Formats: sequence, C-alpha cells, structure tokens
Amino acid sequence: AVAWVTLLMSVVFYMCSIIMVRTCGRLPDSDPHAEFLHSEFSDIPTSMLTLFVLMSSPDLPRYIEQDNLVWDRPMLLFFLVSFVIVGSFGLIAVLTGVISESMFEKNQLRLEESRREQDVLIGMIEAKAAEIHAMMDLNESGEATVEMARDSMSLVAKLFESSLI
Repeated sequence: AVAWVTLLMSVVFYMCSIIMVRTCGRLPDSDPHAEFLHSEFSDIPTSMLTLFVLMSSPDLPRYIEQDNLVWDRPMLLFFLVSFVIVGSFGLIAVLTGVISESMFEKNQLRLEESRREQDVLIGMIEAKAAEIHAMMDLNESGEATVEMARDSMSLVAKLFESSLI
C-alpha cells in the first residue's frame, strides 16, 4: 500500500510539474513575474523540487509577497492552495502507511514467535505426560486404575507448575 501511494504521489508531482512548467515557467521576459516564476518552475526537476518543498512546508506568503503575483493570477493561487491541501493529505497517507505497515510486520513477527514458544511448550508437556503414563501400571486393556491415576496426580500437578499452567 505504501508503494502504491508513493507511486501515485510521484505521478501527481510529475504531472503538476509539467503543468507548472508549461503555464508559469515559460513566460515572456516582459511579464513582471517572469524572473521569479522562471526560477521556481523553469524545468520539470526544478518544478518538482519547488512543489515538494511547497507541500512539505507550505510557504504561500512567499508567493503573495511577489508584487501581486497571486492576485494577478488567481488560478495560480487556487492551484497552489489545492496542491498544498491534496499534497499534505498524500504525505500524511504515506507516513501513516509506513507506520501501520511497520506495526503490522512487528505484530506478525511477535505472533510467530509466540506460536513457536507454544509449540515448544506443548511438545515438552506431551513428552512429560508420556513419561508419567509410562510409569503407571496398566491393565490388559492399557488402562490405569483409579488409585494409580490418583497417585500420579502429584506428578501432573508438578508438570503444570513447571509449565506455568
């Protein structure tokens, strides 16, 4: 799940970078905001880095302070705010997925270890119970008498105590 969310976020970064390079990164020099926008969105890698920084630590006042940049381009403001909101949720989803996956993996290992310990304990109890059974005098049918079973109860009690049952 983490890999899919990461892949999805990478595709979103890439697509948004292409949009930003085509709309804001190639403005004519006569545009008053061309220098700033070109420095932020000149090519796809630079645009991806700018968008990642914007998503991880939203600094929208930087864009607002650029001499009416966001007021002259309301769609840029809408895009940046939307990107910060959607990107933040995506980043939270990735982090939550990493933490959850780690917790599930640790829990699975703990359950497997507990199962192995139980198997060892059951094997030891079976072996000791077989020893107690072998010490009993059995009749022709392979059954123990009531007195013999009562006499071996102390051994069974010690077995349970040693097994913490």
